[in-house]
Amino acid sequence: MALVQLFIFFLLVGTSAFGAEVSKNKTELKTKEKKNYNITFGSVLTSSLHELDSNDHQLSNEFSISPTFDLGSGYTLFSSIAGTKDLKGERKFYMGDGSVGISTTLRKFGDLTITGTSAVAIPLSEGTKDIQTLRTSLTLIPSFKYSVNKEIKVSYTPSAKLNIHEFKTSLAGSSNTQYQLGNTAAFVYSGLDWVTAVATATYLRKFTYRGNTSDVYAFSQSLTFTPTPATSISIGHAIGANPLQPNGIEQEIKVFDERKSSVFTGFSFTY
Repeated sequence: MALVQLFIFFLLVGTSAFGAEVSKNKTELKTKEKKNYNITFGSVLTSSLHELDSNDHQLSNEFSISPTFDLGSGYTLFSSIAGTKDLKGERKFYMGDGSVGISTTLRKFGDLTITGTSAVAIPLSEGTKDIQTLRTSLTLIPSFKYSVNKEIKVSYTPSAKLNIHEFKTSLAGSSNTQYQLGNTAAFVYSGLDWVTAVATATYLRKFTYRGNTSDVYAFSQSLTFTPTPATSISIGHAIGANPLQPNGIEQEIKVFDERKSSVFTGFSFTY
């Protein structure tokens, strides 16, 4: 479930920003002076597809705060912090990690826009700071966004992440990930008033300090409603898993699986 939560948060905040930009253009109010900062408050409720009374059923709510500041000359400074509240079992609250970064538009070629983002992680959660002994990480994300027409947009987003740990092995005995390479493709349809449909596909490869690798894939489909320029409501489905079967040899990639899929609904407000 934690893996699916991670992808849901990444997909909603990261790749879905392309769709949110389209929706914002539809509903943006005319103002005399544009603010050079924004603060987005988000909440995502995630549920596995197990029976509600099953011990395997998981239900959680993630809260996030993401301020951005326009630095001028086309650069934007952003940061984010999140936490997750389990709504079953011991109902514990888990602090998430923070991040700070800069994004900008690199080039425009007609309907193709190339953006660049770099971010530094701030370890705050017990899992990454105390158990994995993560000190920081650096992520570089170029993104290629193409407008097929006014209603259909597609994007491809590769990423590279370098982690810096105090120890190569976590205190739990597992190998820490030294760096990670990722690819995300997104399809956005905004032909309906107030509604944007987004479908994404992600594939990640992780490398430990000893050179061992592991792969992860994820799919998501969501609908985002924008009742006002400052608010959005999202509903959708996501799945994230290891592409290998239990035998470790044959591949098994599914778009939907009752044991691994999750459904989610999210709400955000931007001030």
